[in-house]
Amino acid sequence: MTTSTAPIAARTATTATSKRALALPALLFLLIFIFPFVAGPHYVILMFSAMGYAIALLGLNLLFGYTGLLSLGHAMFLAIGAYTAGYMTSTRITNFELILLVAVAIGATVAVPIGLLCIRYVKIYFAMLTLAFSMLLYSFLFKFYHLTGGDEGIRIKVPSLTAWDLSGLDTLSVLTGPLYYYVFALLVLLTALMRCLTSSSLGLQLRAIRENQQKAEYLGVNVKRYRLVAFVIAAVYGVLGGVIIAIPVGLADPSSPIGFNRGISSSCCCSAATPIFWAHYWAQSYSFSFRISSCLSPNIGGSPLVSSS
Repeated sequence: MTTSTAPIAARTATTATSKRALALPALLFLLIFIFPFVAGPHYVILMFSAMGYAIALLGLNLLFGYTGLLSLGHAMFLAIGAYTAGYMTSTRITNFELILLVAVAIGATVAVPIGLLCIRYVKIYFAMLTLAFSMLLYSFLFKFYHLTGGDEGIRIKVPSLTAWDLSGLDTLSVLTGPLYYYVFALLVLLTALMRCLTSSSLGLQLRAIRENQQKAEYLGVNVKRYRLVAFVIAAVYGVLGGVIIAIPVGLADPSSPIGFNRGISSSCCCSAATPIFWAHYWAQSYSFSFRISSCLSPNIGGSPLVSSS
């Protein structure tokens, strides 16, 4: 009798734990949803930007927290998203859905060749190589003034939505109303998608690569392929976050998107929405911070600095 009831008790405990794990994100999503009703317009716009950072960080967590690859150049994908929004709105293409699709296409296209080079390395070498690509883009944005606007950047107009007519609303009403809830729905959708990815065989194999690359290879895991997939997915989340972060600012310039690396610890923390944002982020990327030391230290875990796969 004891033997037959043990699996049932284990399943019940697992279900209860799963429900508790989902309760906090659900509560945080509810708080974000009602935030425009309880906060002033300034704080709502800060929350708007915080949702963009949350999306970008979900992608970065897949690359770092699950795959074990610390990218110091993730800001380049936020820059790609921001400048895509700037270029398209300056040419009178203001449809928000179209801007997101074009940004995703460009971000994935850029991520593939960069990823193919970077995933050959691990630990601090991967981090510094991604940082080098980020600084290369940073220099490009500054030097090619006629293409990028240099340090002045490119103006970003408030985008339009397919489902809503925003012609009768001013900029503040759009950012704190229809566009806010559109971004909120996008955050919920992308969070659910990320949860599905990390709970699938993809997430399991990424964790296996993170824990022990050589054992994963012995089990038949194609390490390079899965690292590249994680890199591209992180880039897609990054460009989506870049588009969203740049819209309230109304400007795509080198100092804003490239500041994402320090923005993880400073820019987001300056917003009044910090508790909600960071609680949501921690719930989704709980494995993010405790991997820092193992990724940067060459000797922890005994794994090679350069991938042999």
